Amino acid sequence: WPKVKSSLRSTFTLLNTFGIDETNLTSLNATLPVALYLHRTGHDLLAQDTPFNVLNAERIRRWLIAALLNTVFGGSSDGTIMVARRVIEEVRPGDDFPLLKLNAELSRHLRRSSAFEDSTIEDVLRLRYGQKLTFLALTLLYDEHRWGNVPHQVDHIFPQAVLSRSALMALNVPQSKIDELRELENRLANLEILSAPENLEKNAQHFSTWIRTRDTGFLARHSIPEDESLYTVMMLPRFVAEREKLIAKRLRRLQFDPGTGLGA
Repeated sequence: WPKVKSSLRSTFTLLNTFGIDETNLTSLNATLPVALYLHRTGHDLLAQDTPFNVLNAERIRRWLIAALLNTVFGGSSDGTIMVARRVIEEVRPGDDFPLLKLNAELSRHLRRSSAFEDSTIEDVLRLRYGQKLTFLALTLLYDEHRWGNVPHQVDHIFPQAVLSRSALMALNVPQSKIDELRELENRLANLEILSAPENLEKNAQHFSTWIRTRDTGFLARHSIPEDESLYTVMMLPRFVAEREKLIAKRLRRLQFDPGTGLGA
């Protein structure tokens, strides 16, 4: 029991560093393969001090977020757990987290993909502000992995205050256009992750104004289009469309095992 307890504690401490907690963990069962892997191998992946630890922490992060996005452990969860357990029970101390085999066996069991595929990307782009999985999906856009170490917040790129009905009416925007713009307000493509101090600094500034205060790498880091003509409220539909292309391109990188380059 002490070893089981230690493995469970290590699992949730590791997941917390990914930004996964009670607010966005939509399936406790999805954590069981991770816990069993850590239990069987005895690895401490919190210590990002070796290539092995860095690689396998990333494998776990990608696998778990994809499992949550694909609701792998919804419905017939008991059978799914058994399939995952059989895969993990083949693991020996020193083995990598079996990302590819888990996805292959779970996909066969579910009769649909459990990995990060184009259908998953489409689901991600449909996420909206305030949904449980939105923050986790957004973390996949960044090279940063340890989201639990410093407080971060989901921010509207074009601020809510700028897209309020009263603000748009003050600009004499036609009613049909107002409805279109407000529908885009909470789309994932109008969201980014900022540190709490950075978000406070941004507040309700127009994006076209605030972006001029950022460093040269900001656009690439946040998968934001470089075309400055898209930075006005009236161009939000084009901005969202172009940013969705950049997000999809970024997320397609997650279709590959970070250690082998093979499809996940």
